[in-house]
Amino acid sequence: SNLDNLNDYGGMAGIFKDKKKAAIYGTKSNIGLQSKVNNAMSSLKGSDYDIIEVSDDGSSIMMMGRGDQDDYMDPSRGVPDNLTLGAHFSDKWKDNKRNLKLNYKYLDRGIFNSRTSNNQQLLPNGTLFIGSGNAIDNSNNKGNDLKGNYEFTIDSLSKLKFSFGLRNTASDINTTAFSETHTSMGLNVNQNNQLNNGNGTNDTYNGNINYTKKFAKKGRSLTIDLQPEFIKTTELVKDKNTTLYYDAAGILNRTDNLDLTKDNDGTQNSIASKISFAEPISKSVVLQASYSFKNVDAESYRNTFDNTILVGGRPRVIDSLSNNFKFNSMSHIARGVLQWRNAKLSINGGLEATQTNFDLNDLDRANQFSRNYLNLAPTSNINYKIGRNMNVGLNYNGTTRQPSLSQLQPIRAINNPLYQVIGNPDLKPSFTNTVSLNGNSYNPKSQEYIFFNVYYT
Repeated sequence: SNLDNLNDYGGMAGIFKDKKKAAIYGTKSNIGLQSKVNNAMSSLKGSDYDIIEVSDDGSSIMMMGRGDQDDYMDPSRGVPDNLTLGAHFSDKWKDNKRNLKLNYKYLDRGIFNSRTSNNQQLLPNGTLFIGSGNAIDNSNNKGNDLKGNYEFTIDSLSKLKFSFGLRNTASDINTTAFSETHTSMGLNVNQNNQLNNGNGTNDTYNGNINYTKKFAKKGRSLTIDLQPEFIKTTELVKDKNTTLYYDAAGILNRTDNLDLTKDNDGTQNSIASKISFAEPISKSVVLQASYSFKNVDAESYRNTFDNTILVGGRPRVIDSLSNNFKFNSMSHIARGVLQWRNAKLSINGGLEATQTNFDLNDLDRANQFSRNYLNLAPTSNINYKIGRNMNVGLNYNGTTRQPSLSQLQPIRAINNPLYQVIGNPDLKPSFTNTVSLNGNSYNPKSQEYIFFNVYYT
């Protein structure tokens, strides 16, 4: 390798006066390490609001922190070449009762990835297949990201906070791949060559309105969140694929050529809300309850064209690989947890119930597909504090999981004729029980930390 081509540059400048903070920064790197400049900026940026999320498999609602995911570089994805530019501004006034924060970032990330693979497959009848392959990816992702929030302190017990996010990205990727399979005797079984070129865009606009109120009674609190979001995506992919098939004697007997264009567009509008309330019943017992809902309206247009066949001067649409639909999903979630605690022992148990109504309108076939289901997720935890720095815990969780939309949708996804994924509309939900035992111990004098976790599912 040529170490002279490796570089990692970064810089930051800031102005701080009273409560005002302003800063600009930039990084340029191709070594894939976490940038010290980005880490330094994290303390200024602060944390974003949590999103209210319901996955399409019907799993329960969850609050997920919106982190600055672009700052993370996965070293397994290839060799990066990244440029990041950004700015920050924040201010507080009226005795810190007004708080404004703005963050902007521009990202230009390129990744080169070369990979190889080797595998063996042993069939029940004793036949051994030996496979190998290699692929090269060149990808680039550019985008702008603007986030901000304004916090308003109403009185000593209540606050109102407005947050927003605006983001647009454009990406492209070029991939070449080759794979082959042969028998243990060295006879060819198949060979595959792929050439894929794609580009896409993503525009996301979201926000959050948060109201938090505490009460004179210690431990009583009320939190309300309201979150709108709009997402628009486009994708255009050109796939060229040549597959060679060989007979039992290793002689070529068939060649398949694919020349496809995939044109995908989609939009999603959603509105979500969550109300949480905590009430201390006694000094040792606390009740936590919440209600949430999320409504999603989406449109998806996925069309695949065969470039080798023209109809009216245009490539022919492959109906079996195309799907245009609209869908609506409405979820209601109720959750209750009762907790008892003393100096050494804490016990809590609760239940979360998710009711989801899902309607899919297949525009190509004029078919309506509806699903209504209820997910139950019981939970209980026991935690015992053995000493000052040692504790053990016993946990139980039950989870109902519905098949996802991609698992149910009976539309083939094909990039490689040797590997095809077909949806199954007859899949049934599953229920999973998980029991875990964990513990940890910490010695501050020796800086020794010991932990264990054993679980059964």
